[in-house]
Amino acid sequence: MTLGNLLADLRERTEVSADLKKRLGAFVDDRNWLAHRMFYEHHADLFSPAKAAALSSRVQGIGDRALALNKEIGALLDQTVLAWGVPEADFEAQAKKLFESWRDDV
Repeated sequence: MTLGNLLADLRERTEVSADLKKRLGAFVDDRNWLAHRMFYEHHADLFSPAKAAALSSRVQGIGDRALALNKEIGALLDQTVLAWGVPEADFEAQAKKLFESWRDDV
């Protein structure tokens, strides 16, 4: 499943503000640039300290936005699941099991 598919699914299942939709769209564009075009467009920049610093700054900005969006989407999903009537204790227990399974996979 792609990031775009995941975001479309999120929009179908919960209320997403216009601001969040805009930031998610911009993030998808940033992610696609990073994954598919960054090296092709800027590979030579790595040999120039000034250009490499600017490129590093841009990539760091994408990472910072990703972390902020992750926190916001996580909170939105928590609110949505609780609004669906899932008891908080059940939700927390399932989240703990999921995190433990991820830790065990490492």
